[in-house]
Amino acid sequence: MQLDQTKWAVMVNGVTVGHLDSTQMDMLEEEVRGDKRLLAAQVIHVLVCIARGAIYSAQRTPLAMFAFTLVMAVQSPDDVNRQITDNAAAWFTANALISFVIAFFSVFFGALINAQKLGYQNQFKARKAELARKKLRVAADGDVSFHKEEGLGLGEISEATSK
Repeated sequence: MQLDQTKWAVMVNGVTVGHLDSTQMDMLEEEVRGDKRLLAAQVIHVLVCIARGAIYSAQRTPLAMFAFTLVMAVQSPDDVNRQITDNAAAWFTANALISFVIAFFSVFFGALINAQKLGYQNQFKARKAELARKKLRVAADGDVSFHKEEGLGLGEISEATSK
């Protein structure tokens, strides 16, 4: 018979501030999962991050437009000149849309490799950290992490000594 004595070390900014057992951690996770307001907050936060990415893309569009036009003009100056004289408005619109898409992908891939910060925060993780700090009575705010520490259960100790 093995008793589950799994302990979770709670660390704030890399310093261990306390321990929670597995039942306390399960209760924290259940409370976080049960809060429907967190789901709504997470959805709104993701939409805000997407909007922020679109704004960053719009800010980078003129630079991308200039670069795209420059590359097109270097590759085939006669075609660019003909397109501008035939229908300048259509060429400008297409160029602006293509440049926006290029800028959007640059922001998107920049966010994937953490070169571009969009301000994303996991609301579920933040709430779980807040509840753990309250349970341990830790006032320090910061980066909270949980680390599993495997302990020997009472059953394992008796089995290890009987052999």
